[in-house]
Amino acid sequence: MPRYSYDCPECGKQATLQVPVARRDKVACHECSVWRKEDVLMRRQPDAPNFTIKGFSAKNGYGHE
Repeated sequence: MPRYSYDCPECGKQATLQVPVARRDKVACHECSVWRKEDVLMRRQPDAPNFTIKGFSAKNGYGHE
């Protein structure tokens, strides 16, 4: 499951959560939902990708000879 960063527009809480791709835009803030008695959706924040692309280089044994 991918990790996404969120912040709540109501209380300002920030969180990084593991959420299925199908539910990534439907994450509710639990703190605001308790006192408002309704779901307050958190906003997903842009993140840098958390993977690396390994290519041909001297570091992994494919250097120029």
